[in-house]
Amino acid sequence: MACDCEVIVFERSSESETGRLPKNGGGIGLHEESVKILKSLGISTEYALPMNIHEDRDRTGRIIRKTKIPFYSAFWGDVHRHLLDGAISAGAVVLYNKNVTSIDERDDGVNLGFSNNTARYDGDCVIGADGILSTLRSLILTDNSNSMETDLVRHAGYYAWRGLVPLEDLPPGADLMFQKGIFTIELSYKSHAIMYYLPRGLNWLIYLNSNSEATSTYHRSDEIVGQITRTATDAELEELYRTVELLYRPAVVDLIKASQRPLPFTNQMYDRKSLSTFSTNRCILIGDAAHPSTPHHLRGSNMAIADGFVLAKEFAFTLNAKCHDLKNSAAVKDVFSRFESQRLKLCNDIVIHSARIGRVRQSVYCKDKQGPHWDTICESSELTEMLGDQNYFTDLE
Repeated sequence: MACDCEVIVFERSSESETGRLPKNGGGIGLHEESVKILKSLGISTEYALPMNIHEDRDRTGRIIRKTKIPFYSAFWGDVHRHLLDGAISAGAVVLYNKNVTSIDERDDGVNLGFSNNTARYDGDCVIGADGILSTLRSLILTDNSNSMETDLVRHAGYYAWRGLVPLEDLPPGADLMFQKGIFTIELSYKSHAIMYYLPRGLNWLIYLNSNSEATSTYHRSDEIVGQITRTATDAELEELYRTVELLYRPAVVDLIKASQRPLPFTNQMYDRKSLSTFSTNRCILIGDAAHPSTPHHLRGSNMAIADGFVLAKEFAFTLNAKCHDLKNSAAVKDVFSRFESQRLKLCNDIVIHSARIGRVRQSVYCKDKQGPHWDTICESSELTEMLGDQNYFTDLE
């Protein structure tokens, strides 16, 4: 899939900030297809743990549903470091402290402007991969009349507490309650908890509604910079402990209280309206810049990895098999069109379905079925019907 082209990565953070990515950081689920992609590119995945069983439990620990899943667990910091090293080894140039503020798209190329009056750059095309608060999204899609698509982010109406318990700090019996290789979700009323092992500890999340109905609200992306993740105060931690004691069994409570190194933090849940296109003639969005999703499908990072792989494959096809030059705007647009034919509908559907999953698990999707004790009487088939995920998992007897 190699092709002869120059790649420059404009990274808005500083090199020291990128180098200080936490050794642990947040945990992610890597789909087996993502692992195959990384391996095919010569990028190590030795840091990932197999995670092939998904359990849904009620607040008492009763197993509602048990399914087979094709995933691995990993620290995001490990994945990022290996991707960055792989890109640099392949010849990519990484420039830091580069915050794009303008894009001038012409028939013969693209010109980028940056903050702090730094030098402008010319190129054949631009790939915007700057995350859910993407500034490139609005810069690239300037002709899109729907500001709901380009400018606004949607808060899901709930947020997550996230934490990690190092293996040496696990409370007694935790290794029996929560087993390696199993992705566990425990349901309660207007809340759900997730537990799974990472290479150096047990990762957990507790989702809580911001309001009683988890009502969605919209915000300009520049209004919430720095607010998606936040370190908690001592008072907020104490409130978390009291809430968890009301909603979950002792094993979960003990696990949450054991998270002291590092302390838990909060993570607000956002996504965005689906786009009708990811591209213009010479610019394209991928990953969370194109289709940011809530995390309930375990597909956010996986979609970004697949996006990059598919786009690279289409560039290689155009440059090698079709012998086109990227100076030709029609050739670039052809690459983008083939990419969108494979990724646009698929990714947008996942975003929509993930939002549904989150609302079911937060007890606000099927109000007639989700009373205060719904999880304790819910059966496997009923949960599958509400979640609508029968095409994604294989039931285990």
